[in-house]
Amino acid sequence: SAYVLTGAAASWGVATVIAKSALTEIPPVALLPIQLGASVLLVTPVLLARQRQEPRTRRLGRVIGLGILNPGISYALGLVGLVYITASEAVLLWATEPIMIMVLAAVTLREQVTKTQVGAAGAATIGVALIVSAPDGMSHLIGIGVTLVAVSACAVYTVLSRKWLVEESSLRVVAVQQVAALGFAFTILGAVIVSTGTLMPATVSARFWASAVISGCLYYGIAFWLYLTGLMET
Repeated sequence: SAYVLTGAAASWGVATVIAKSALTEIPPVALLPIQLGASVLLVTPVLLARQRQEPRTRRLGRVIGLGILNPGISYALGLVGLVYITASEAVLLWATEPIMIMVLAAVTLREQVTKTQVGAAGAATIGVALIVSAPDGMSHLIGIGVTLVAVSACAVYTVLSRKWLVEESSLRVVAVQQVAALGFAFTILGAVIVSTGTLMPATVSARFWASAVISGCLYYGIAFWLYLTGLMET
Protein backbone atom coordinates (compact mmCIF):
# COMPACT_ATOMS: atom_id res chain seq x y z
CA SER A 1 0.00 0.00 0.00
CA ALA A 2 2.98 2.33 0.47
CA TYR A 3 3.64 2.32 -3.28
CA VAL A 4 -0.02 3.00 -4.00
CA LEU A 5 -0.09 5.98 -1.61
CA THR A 6 3.17 7.27 -3.09
CA GLY A 7 1.58 7.11 -6.52
CA ALA A 8 -1.40 9.10 -5.23
CA ALA A 9 0.90 11.76 -3.77
CA ALA A 10 2.86 12.00 -7.02
CA SER A 11 -0.38 12.37 -9.02
CA TRP A 12 -1.57 15.17 -6.74
CA GLY A 13 1.79 16.95 -6.96
CA VAL A 14 1.90 16.90 -10.75
CA ALA A 15 -1.79 17.87 -10.99
CA THR A 16 -1.22 20.89 -8.71
CA VAL A 17 1.32 22.34 -11.13
CA ILE A 18 -0.96 21.71 -14.11
CA ALA A 19 -3.98 23.18 -12.29
CA LYS A 20 -1.99 26.32 -11.46
CA SER A 21 -1.47 26.77 -15.18
CA ALA A 22 -5.18 26.27 -15.93
CA LEU A 23 -6.10 28.95 -13.37
CA THR A 24 -4.34 31.51 -15.57
CA GLU A 25 -7.42 31.61 -17.81
CA ILE A 26 -10.11 29.65 -15.97
CA PRO A 27 -11.50 30.88 -12.61
CA PRO A 28 -11.59 28.35 -9.74
CA VAL A 29 -15.39 28.17 -9.61
CA ALA A 30 -15.44 27.05 -13.26
CA LEU A 31 -12.28 24.93 -13.15
CA LEU A 32 -13.58 22.59 -10.43
CA PRO A 33 -16.62 21.25 -12.37
CA ILE A 34 -14.47 20.86 -15.50
CA GLN A 35 -11.91 18.82 -13.56
CA LEU A 36 -14.53 16.72 -11.80
CA GLY A 37 -16.42 16.17 -15.05
CA ALA A 38 -13.23 14.88 -16.69
CA SER A 39 -12.61 12.58 -13.74
CA VAL A 40 -16.16 11.19 -13.78
CA LEU A 41 -15.80 10.46 -17.50
CA LEU A 42 -12.55 8.63 -16.72
CA VAL A 43 -13.71 6.59 -13.72
CA THR A 44 -17.28 5.68 -14.73
CA PRO A 45 -16.42 3.48 -17.77
CA VAL A 46 -13.85 1.60 -15.66
CA LEU A 47 -16.47 1.00 -12.97
CA LEU A 48 -19.04 -0.17 -15.53
CA ALA A 49 -16.51 -2.56 -17.05
CA ARG A 50 -15.82 -4.05 -13.60
CA GLN A 51 -19.41 -3.85 -12.36
CA ARG A 52 -19.69 -7.51 -11.43
CA GLN A 53 -16.39 -7.54 -9.51
CA GLU A 54 -17.10 -4.44 -7.43
CA PRO A 55 -19.22 -4.93 -4.26
CA ARG A 56 -22.24 -2.70 -3.75
CA THR A 57 -21.86 0.41 -1.59
CA ARG A 58 -23.54 -0.23 1.76
CA ARG A 59 -23.12 3.26 3.20
CA LEU A 60 -24.29 5.39 0.30
CA GLY A 61 -25.27 8.43 2.42
CA ARG A 62 -21.88 8.57 4.10
CA VAL A 63 -20.06 8.10 0.79
CA ILE A 64 -22.00 11.01 -0.75
CA GLY A 65 -21.42 13.22 2.28
CA LEU A 66 -17.70 12.51 2.23
CA GLY A 67 -17.63 13.25 -1.50
CA ILE A 68 -19.14 16.69 -0.93
CA LEU A 69 -16.52 17.30 1.76
CA ASN A 70 -13.66 16.06 -0.40
CA PRO A 71 -13.13 16.66 -3.26
CA GLY A 72 -16.11 19.06 -3.22
CA ILE A 73 -15.52 21.62 -0.49
CA SER A 74 -11.86 20.85 0.09
CA TYR A 75 -10.68 21.19 -3.49
CA ALA A 76 -12.92 24.15 -4.20
CA LEU A 77 -11.07 25.95 -1.40
CA GLY A 78 -7.76 24.52 -2.59
CA LEU A 79 -8.22 26.00 -6.06
CA VAL A 80 -9.14 29.38 -4.57
CA GLY A 81 -5.98 29.27 -2.46
CA LEU A 82 -3.91 28.32 -5.49
CA VAL A 83 -4.87 31.59 -7.16
CA TYR A 84 -3.00 33.54 -4.45
CA ILE A 85 0.03 31.31 -3.78
CA THR A 86 2.52 29.43 -5.91
CA ALA A 87 2.20 25.75 -6.77
CA SER A 88 5.34 25.08 -4.68
CA GLU A 89 3.79 26.75 -1.64
CA ALA A 90 0.54 24.84 -2.16
CA VAL A 91 2.37 21.49 -2.26
CA LEU A 92 4.25 22.40 0.94
CA LEU A 93 1.03 23.33 2.72
CA TRP A 94 -0.61 20.09 1.61
CA ALA A 95 2.38 18.30 3.15
CA THR A 96 0.91 19.21 6.54
CA GLU A 97 -2.07 16.94 5.86
CA PRO A 98 -0.39 13.79 7.28
CA ILE A 99 0.33 15.69 10.49
CA MET A 100 -3.32 16.72 10.82
CA ILE A 101 -4.39 13.16 10.05
CA MET A 102 -2.05 11.81 12.72
CA VAL A 103 -3.52 14.13 15.35
CA LEU A 104 -7.13 13.42 14.35
CA ALA A 105 -6.53 9.67 14.18
CA ALA A 106 -4.98 9.71 17.65
CA VAL A 107 -7.99 11.57 19.04
CA THR A 108 -10.86 9.87 17.20
CA LEU A 109 -9.52 6.42 16.31
CA ARG A 110 -7.28 6.05 19.37
CA GLU A 111 -4.29 5.28 17.18
CA GLN A 112 -0.94 5.35 19.03
CA VAL A 113 1.53 8.11 18.20
CA THR A 114 5.19 7.64 19.12
CA LYS A 115 7.54 10.32 20.41
CA THR A 116 9.54 10.00 17.19
CA GLN A 117 6.42 10.75 15.14
CA VAL A 118 5.60 13.75 17.32
CA GLY A 119 9.12 15.10 16.95
CA ALA A 120 9.19 14.59 13.19
CA ALA A 121 5.74 16.19 12.82
CA GLY A 122 6.84 19.21 14.88
CA ALA A 123 10.01 19.68 12.82
CA ALA A 124 8.07 19.38 9.57
CA THR A 125 5.48 21.92 10.72
CA ILE A 126 8.18 24.41 11.67
CA GLY A 127 9.90 23.90 8.33
CA VAL A 128 6.73 24.50 6.32
CA ALA A 129 5.89 27.57 8.41
CA LEU A 130 9.33 29.11 7.84
CA ILE A 131 9.15 28.58 4.08
CA VAL A 132 5.62 29.87 3.40
CA SER A 133 5.30 32.58 6.07
CA ALA A 134 7.45 35.22 4.37
CA PRO A 135 5.25 38.36 4.17
CA ASP A 136 4.00 38.97 0.66
CA GLY A 137 0.81 40.97 1.09
CA MET A 138 -2.68 40.22 2.38
CA SER A 139 -3.65 38.15 -0.67
CA HIS A 140 -0.76 35.78 0.03
CA LEU A 141 -1.95 35.31 3.62
CA ILE A 142 -5.49 34.71 2.39
CA GLY A 143 -4.19 32.05 0.01
CA ILE A 144 -2.31 30.32 2.83
CA GLY A 145 -5.32 30.46 5.16
CA VAL A 146 -7.80 29.13 2.59
CA THR A 147 -5.40 26.35 1.60
CA LEU A 148 -4.94 25.27 5.22
CA VAL A 149 -8.73 25.07 5.65
CA ALA A 150 -8.81 22.88 2.52
CA VAL A 151 -6.08 20.65 3.96
CA SER A 152 -8.01 20.36 7.23
CA ALA A 153 -11.11 19.22 5.35
CA CYS A 154 -9.02 16.57 3.58
CA ALA A 155 -7.62 15.35 6.90
CA VAL A 156 -11.13 14.98 8.33
CA TYR A 157 -12.16 13.13 5.16
CA THR A 158 -9.27 10.68 5.51
CA VAL A 159 -10.00 9.83 9.13
CA LEU A 160 -13.73 9.40 8.50
CA SER A 161 -13.05 7.28 5.40
CA ARG A 162 -10.72 5.06 7.41
CA LYS A 163 -13.42 4.69 10.06
CA TRP A 164 -16.47 4.19 7.83
CA LEU A 165 -15.38 2.85 4.44
CA VAL A 166 -12.74 0.20 5.08
CA GLU A 167 -14.88 -2.60 3.59
CA GLU A 168 -16.14 -0.59 0.61
CA SER A 169 -14.94 -0.84 -2.99
CA SER A 170 -12.44 1.98 -3.55
CA LEU A 171 -13.39 2.33 -7.23
CA ARG A 172 -17.12 2.56 -6.49
CA VAL A 173 -16.51 5.00 -3.64
CA VAL A 174 -14.43 7.22 -5.94
CA ALA A 175 -17.14 7.18 -8.63
CA VAL A 176 -19.98 8.01 -6.22
CA GLN A 177 -18.00 10.71 -4.43
CA GLN A 178 -16.91 12.34 -7.68
CA VAL A 179 -20.52 12.55 -8.89
CA ALA A 180 -21.58 14.03 -5.53
CA ALA A 181 -18.73 16.53 -5.67
CA LEU A 182 -19.61 17.40 -9.27
CA GLY A 183 -23.18 18.18 -8.21
CA PHE A 184 -21.82 20.39 -5.43
CA ALA A 185 -19.47 22.15 -7.87
CA PHE A 186 -22.30 22.89 -10.30
CA THR A 187 -24.41 24.23 -7.44
CA ILE A 188 -21.65 26.66 -6.46
CA LEU A 189 -21.10 27.60 -10.10
CA GLY A 190 -24.82 28.27 -10.56
CA ALA A 191 -24.92 30.46 -7.45
CA VAL A 192 -21.97 32.49 -8.72
CA ILE A 193 -23.56 32.92 -12.15
CA VAL A 194 -26.86 34.08 -10.62
CA SER A 195 -25.15 36.53 -8.23
CA THR A 196 -22.53 37.96 -10.58
CA GLY A 197 -23.84 37.25 -14.06
CA THR A 198 -20.43 36.00 -15.19
CA LEU A 199 -19.22 32.52 -16.02
CA MET A 200 -16.03 32.13 -18.07
CA PRO A 201 -13.70 34.42 -20.01
CA ALA A 202 -14.78 35.02 -23.60
CA THR A 203 -11.97 32.78 -24.89
CA VAL A 204 -10.00 29.99 -23.29
CA SER A 205 -7.10 28.55 -25.29
CA ALA A 206 -6.84 24.84 -26.07
CA ARG A 207 -3.76 24.61 -23.85
CA PHE A 208 -5.69 25.66 -20.76
CA TRP A 209 -8.66 23.41 -21.57
CA ALA A 210 -6.18 20.53 -21.80
CA SER A 211 -4.62 21.58 -18.49
CA ALA A 212 -8.05 21.54 -16.84
CA VAL A 213 -8.96 18.09 -18.18
CA ILE A 214 -5.58 16.46 -17.48
CA SER A 215 -5.32 17.91 -13.96
CA GLY A 216 -8.88 16.71 -13.26
CA CYS A 217 -8.09 13.14 -14.33
CA LEU A 218 -4.91 13.13 -12.22
CA TYR A 219 -6.33 15.02 -9.21
CA TYR A 220 -9.64 13.30 -8.76
CA GLY A 221 -9.64 10.15 -10.84
CA ILE A 222 -6.24 8.48 -10.56
CA ALA A 223 -5.02 10.05 -7.30
CA PHE A 224 -8.24 9.45 -5.34
CA TRP A 225 -8.51 5.88 -6.57
CA LEU A 226 -4.92 5.13 -5.53
CA TYR A 227 -5.33 6.98 -2.24
CA LEU A 228 -8.51 5.20 -1.17
CA THR A 229 -7.10 1.86 -2.29
CA GLY A 230 -4.03 2.40 -0.11
CA LEU A 231 -6.08 3.73 2.78
CA MET A 232 -8.44 0.76 2.81
CA GLU A 233 -5.56 -1.73 2.62
CA THR A 234 -3.65 -0.15 5.51
